[in-house]
Amino acid sequence: MLFRSGYPRLLEENGWEMTAADDLSRDFAEQFTMYRSRIQGELRPEIIRQFGDSFFSAVEDGIALWENAAHEGIVGRGRWVARKTGT
Repeated sequence: MLFRSGYPRLLEENGWEMTAADDLSRDFAEQFTMYRSRIQGELRPEIIRQFGDSFFSAVEDGIALWENAAHEGIVGRGRWVARKTGT
């Protein structure tokens, strides 16, 4: 995942010095699971009322893709704090 290699490297290559970094990927996956549960439960009637069944199905499929990817470590979330060097 890009948490440790991609983003810090891009920041450093562009004149930024990393001062802190946090991997928030675990919470990201858990939040998608909770969000999917809400969409399939309490939010379902309102989504269908406002947008229809086909839109609801598309939302449900999209959230499932993101949730699965998050739990498999394909996507994640992080926080990087950096200071611009040379300024």
